[in-house]
Amino acid sequence: MAIAALVLAVLLAPLGFLLSLVSLGRIRRSRGRRKGTGLALTALVISIVVMVGLGVTAFGLSQGWFQHHNVDDWPSGDEHAIAQVIDRYEELYREGDADAICAELFTEQLREIVETEPDGCGSLLEGRVWYYQHDIEMTQVSVDGDTATTRVLENGVDLRVDLVRVDGEWRISFFTVLEDG
Repeated sequence: MAIAALVLAVLLAPLGFLLSLVSLGRIRRSRGRRKGTGLALTALVISIVVMVGLGVTAFGLSQGWFQHHNVDDWPSGDEHAIAQVIDRYEELYREGDADAICAELFTEQLREIVETEPDGCGSLLEGRVWYYQHDIEMTQVSVDGDTATTRVLENGVDLRVDLVRVDGEWRISFFTVLEDG
């Protein structure tokens, strides 16, 4: 049973954990007739390490610990400020805060267009699920005074995002899906 616990500790940690506890109990009650204490303890430790590792990884994914940030690729100037806008959009989308996307990141004109949709700003989150890792990667930026265009890959979809500077801050003014890359 201790061998089965060790195998399950690696493949199915919760089962390995339970089986190692059962094994240790049987070994202790056998008064020396059964061997395998070391193997059962090893299975117990491996199960705990695997479960903690999976838990930390799941938590990290939910918190965006492993998320790519565009500001790392665009370290200065207007490009950096635009990357911050795109990263903030990504963050708010993951959090499910469509109202903040509209209020913080969109121009007044784009906000008015989006708010004509049946769910208003909430329509931005249509089809969103809690485990979905929204990923946006900026691939190009072009700045011309107070207007800018950036090309992004949003979960594999090629988009052009138009921005304008409003009171010194970059705001998203339009999205266009690029069909031919």
